[in-house]
Amino acid sequence: MSTPVEFMGYPRNAGSAGIRNHLLILPTVICANQVAQLISQTVARAAALQHPFGCSQIGNDVDQTYRTLVGMGANANVGGVIIVGLGCETISGEDLAESIASFGKPVELVQIQACGGSDRTFQAGARLARQLSQKLAKTKREPCSLSQLTVGIHCADLDDSVISLANPVIGKACDMLIATQARVVLSEMPELLKVSEELQAKAETLPLANAIRRVLLAWQERLTYGDRRISHLPPGGGPVLPTRCESLGSLAKAGQEPIKEVLAYGQRPQMAGLALMDTPSTPVESITGMVAGGAQLVMLATGSGIPLGSPVAPVISISASTKAVALLEEHVDLDLTFLQPNSRSFKDAVMELLDRIKQIAGGQQTKTERLGYRDFAINRIGPTV
Repeated sequence: MSTPVEFMGYPRNAGSAGIRNHLLILPTVICANQVAQLISQTVARAAALQHPFGCSQIGNDVDQTYRTLVGMGANANVGGVIIVGLGCETISGEDLAESIASFGKPVELVQIQACGGSDRTFQAGARLARQLSQKLAKTKREPCSLSQLTVGIHCADLDDSVISLANPVIGKACDMLIATQARVVLSEMPELLKVSEELQAKAETLPLANAIRRVLLAWQERLTYGDRRISHLPPGGGPVLPTRCESLGSLAKAGQEPIKEVLAYGQRPQMAGLALMDTPSTPVESITGMVAGGAQLVMLATGSGIPLGSPVAPVISISASTKAVALLEEHVDLDLTFLQPNSRSFKDAVMELLDRIKQIAGGQQTKTERLGYRDFAINRIGPTV
């Protein structure tokens, strides 16, 4: 099997390349969500990231929210950013603008208190949006190497079709992408709790294996000694933890390559190869973390055909479930049900996935992009105050 080595994208700084050219309207705080959304509606290809944070968070949550917002603005799929702030929030609009601009992005900042109200902020932001949008419209796609690509991987609603068919196909595709010096990000730590030894064995070094062990232990403690002890809950009263079979099936999508980095939520990988990111299993929060960490696209294996998207990165929905494809074909980008009767080979499935990645990287829209899904949720660690 041969891997395509190029796609048509938008070259960015630091050796990366966008597969989309979004204008991102980024509110610093919940109080700026409405103005950001209104600004985004004034131009084409604009996306607003509405979220409930930016104030009243403490400790690691402030750092994680800030890192995630910076990461979304710094993602190679973003051509320019307009930050919309209130003026008194915890997440500083000035700091956010400076951090994103350091990645070579054009960044503008408008603040509701400084402008004198929401309407004036909207008018100022709309003018800036039109100006930036006109500049982005002139940007042309160029041949880019797969080494400039970061791919996130996630699986949802694990069933036999995901475990035995879709995830192994994704795993082989990941191995082939890594062979071209691309970066692949594996996440969903609770999903991997029952394969602790296998996950640590994938680490390239002993310190990495120890880091993986610490992350898994932290999740185990969080799930066992959270607000209520799981073992004391009545049936159906707590989170459903994966079986070992499910954990092994989830790990299959990572392929055979070693883990070279362990990343915090929303942190960018620093080298080619496979990285493990500390995210929850909740699909939207996991995907948001990987996109904030630089993933320009996400491969999503689904046993139910769930519709998920992202404001910044296309999500390729992959299903080998005959039921999911029959009921929800409009959500599924890659139908692998031909593997069920063995009418076509595993090799065919891998090559079809790699070809679909190249097409979508080159500008073809995913099903959920066409349907307008723009899901965004930042993982929260602790309480607000």
